[in-house]
Amino acid sequence: MADLERKVVTLRRIIQQTSIRYLCPICLKGFPRPDTLYDHFRKTKDDTHEGLSMRRTDFKRFISSYQAALGASIPAAELPVDNKCFDLQYVLEHHGQDSEKPDDTIAPDIDTSASRTSSYLYGHYSALRRPILYAALAHCDREPRGHKYEPTPEKVLPSMEPACFRWARPLGQVEIKIRALLPQLENWLNGTLPSSMPGESHSDNPGILLPTVDIEIPLAPIRDLLYEGFGIYTLLRTYKETFTPLNFCSALYTVLHVDEPALIGHRKVSLGQSVWVSRQSALSAGLIVLVCKAPDTIDDPTV
Repeated sequence: MADLERKVVTLRRIIQQTSIRYLCPICLKGFPRPDTLYDHFRKTKDDTHEGLSMRRTDFKRFISSYQAALGASIPAAELPVDNKCFDLQYVLEHHGQDSEKPDDTIAPDIDTSASRTSSYLYGHYSALRRPILYAALAHCDREPRGHKYEPTPEKVLPSMEPACFRWARPLGQVEIKIRALLPQLENWLNGTLPSSMPGESHSDNPGILLPTVDIEIPLAPIRDLLYEGFGIYTLLRTYKETFTPLNFCSALYTVLHVDEPALIGHRKVSLGQSVWVSRQSALSAGLIVLVCKAPDTIDDPTV
């Protein structure tokens, strides 16, 4: 009963804060409309994603892919019609249903090596049992970022041709420059995201703090180093072991503050380092991360 109540609270929070209505059952990436979800299936080059797009053309392959992705043996006769089987609430209620056991401690689609490493580093068994589903407030660049672009006083109109988005490479050189900028941002970061969690901490609390002030200008120099063009970004601080936000599952995580040792996914991270995350992954406590992603791509800038 408690698990169901937590799912309902999480579901309401996601619906209130985002436009997400559909979930990919494989990577738990959210989408506002069915057409964008099916476009994701077609663009992701693997057999399971491809099978999910074939409900009307190859139902046998679809149901096999769907059951494997969801981790639930739902009979075909009980499946919701059309795209309703990817509805946010339906996926949340049934995801990992076949693996629901008392000793189930590893979250679906989470790298198990990350949980083992985390337990070793912190000297206790990881308390994470299921992905914590929450959304971070997404910000969009008002001006194209990158050293080649100069700020302009004119407002950027929707009809203007968008600047081409490109990640900076190589990221190793970028990280050195970011570390040089961080002393100037330290006071602002600690003032914007205090080191102690305000209010009570509940089990269904994702354990993160999001800024309530404008972060566009203070973080512009760092975004200028990470990419060129218009990007989407957020800033968050972790107070306990948690997971990456649902709406930033495929994104670049740049560490602006860290209480070492700390992990993003299965990778140990240091100050100024950028790590590409391609699915919902674990985040250690004691991190402040700038999270950036391209408007319409999921390219890994670290390769």
